[in-house]
Amino acid sequence: MNWILIICGGILVLLASYDIIRTTINNNGAGLLSSRIASAVWSILFRLAGKKGKRKLLAQAGLCIILSLVLTWIFATWLGYTLIFAADPQSVQVSSSNAPTLLPEKIYYVGYTLSTMGNGDMVASTTGWKIFSVIVSFSGLTFLTLAITYLIPILSAVVAKRKLSAYIFFLGSTPVEMLNNGWDGTSFKNLEQHFLGLADLILHHKERHLLYPVLHYFHSTDDKYAAPKTLTVLDEAITMLLYHPDLKNKFNRLNVKILRNAMDEYLLTLSSTYIGKAQEWPEIPYVDDLQMTTPHGNEILKESYDKLKERRQLLMGLVQKDGWKWADIYSPQSPTLTLDLPNVL
Repeated sequence: MNWILIICGGILVLLASYDIIRTTINNNGAGLLSSRIASAVWSILFRLAGKKGKRKLLAQAGLCIILSLVLTWIFATWLGYTLIFAADPQSVQVSSSNAPTLLPEKIYYVGYTLSTMGNGDMVASTTGWKIFSVIVSFSGLTFLTLAITYLIPILSAVVAKRKLSAYIFFLGSTPVEMLNNGWDGTSFKNLEQHFLGLADLILHHKERHLLYPVLHYFHSTDDKYAAPKTLTVLDEAITMLLYHPDLKNKFNRLNVKILRNAMDEYLLTLSSTYIGKAQEWPEIPYVDDLQMTTPHGNEILKESYDKLKERRQLLMGLVQKDGWKWADIYSPQSPTLTLDLPNVL
């Protein structure tokens, strides 16, 4: 009996098992192995795409990461159990002749036992190895179930992420456009009616990021579905509402505060698991196109951005890590498809 192989195989199986359970069941982030693999795959694809968010290669990042995680879990578990069986030359026998098996045959035996597809051409030699084979079979069934139950909610979370992003985009593709669209001549009631709904969607989005960190890497090349961009646009618009002197008393402060707090929770989650602050400080935006403000008020607003340096650096880091530039936040975008439908009313 080779105890070194047993110890190495046991450690590998435990590490893989812990990572699977931590990633699929835990509600506070992925396992160490999964997070490293996801980050590495994203970094490779990000560089291959030239760090440009419009490259279609990045749209495949989420799928590539999911496949990498599942394959890593499978092969790490498979290798670990194979090392344990390989520790005893007599652990697995050919059922027809009771002849001992070689390493390739043990790999085959562990593979079909782990996948619960055993066909009986090879069997464990002793009662102890038979019991251990049952444990291998049960763990394979459990891990397969956990993987499937993990993948299905991710697809739902991706759809919800796209829905949230499109919702914000249609309110305005830039902070200035969003405020101009929501201005009714005296207040921002037209815009505020969406704030509570958006706060709820953002908080749900934040919780999904905690449950499924791989959600970070499901990238969209379409502006209206690029959540890092649209959420940054929304936060910059809220900043203008809160800090522009001409906009005081033009909105319900509680509604805006609730939405701002939801964004705070979202940024706090991402800053601890996904993004870092940008190296440079985002430039002060051009706001003279606001319809409801004065040049004097615009200048006072620009002075207020000194208080928001760290927040805006975090937002800039979020935008850049998704392959976009800060200038994209203030560049008007149009939906990729416009349908001219007849007016039937």
